[in-house]
Amino acid sequence: KARKAVGDNMAKEETAMTASADGSYSWRDTKETAYLEIQTTEKKDDVNCKIESDSICIFTNKNETLLQGNLFQNVIVSECKWQWDEKGKLCLTLVKATPMRWLQVIR
Repeated sequence: KARKAVGDNMAKEETAMTASADGSYSWRDTKETAYLEIQTTEKKDDVNCKIESDSICIFTNKNETLLQGNLFQNVIVSECKWQWDEKGKLCLTLVKATPMRWLQVIR
């Protein structure tokens, strides 16, 4: 079965950003993708992101953790990405291995 391209029908499924329980990030999702935004004062070159199929770790060169934990469900690592927006927010796109809505990002 072919997967839909990420972003197909996004206008129909898009939801507003929701703050995480601890306030460290905002997120929204579609059945295929979860989007995260992390506001930080760190510089681009000082932040590292490690995405694994079942977990995520975002940390600084000073060994400060911005986000870490087990993901709600598995992701397709090769299709996930992270980048900075024009406002200095770290933006992540996590492509879900199993299309479904998530109740949370980190378990």
